Amino acid sequence: MEPSSSVKDRIGYSMISDAEAKCLIKLGERVHIEPTSGNTGIGLAFMAAAKGYMLIIMMPSILIGFGAEVVLTDPTKGMKGKFLKEQNPNIKLFGVEPVESPVFSGGKPGPHKIQGIGTGFIPGVLEVDLIDEVIQISSDKAIETAKLLTLKEGLLVGISSDTAVAAAIRIVKRPENVGKLIIVIFPNFGCAF
Repeated sequence: MEPSSSVKDRIGYSMISDAEAKCLIKLGERVHIEPTSGNTGIGLAFMAAAKGYMLIIMMPSILIGFGAEVVLTDPTKGMKGKFLKEQNPNIKLFGVEPVESPVFSGGKPGPHKIQGIGTGFIPGVLEVDLIDEVIQISSDKAIETAKLLTLKEGLLVGISSDTAVAAAIRIVKRPENVGKLIIVIFPNFGCAF
């Protein structure tokens, strides 16, 4: 499902297959698909290589414009996504998964409405031992949170982000977390219900 361990492998496959079906690309030609600086580029590069296409990736200079330093890493050495715990060993990391597909918790995969998470397997790149606790959120709760974030906060984020917020709300209500900083990462945007 994600042979290069990128969450965007399937998107890369879909983009290449769609371009093939529309006769926009053919073998032996360079393929310039889109500018990217993240996992979409990884998925595209893997799928293009698997199908025999050459691919040109354009990284937007907006990253540098925002003050970011762009560092190309050696893929043979990998990345170590352990930094937070090295900086603060008291930090707690929470995973989130659909109630309907509780694979991280030892359950069986199942159908759910939360796109982007709960794929039914544990990716090889995920170091499960770094996760302190897994929070399960139902599809209905994720959708309810999506509506809440859109109407109350004006945030139009994807359903996996809404699921993360639902988990954070549950965590922040615990008595032991009074006064603590809870951070939620929104890895996507633009999904409305």
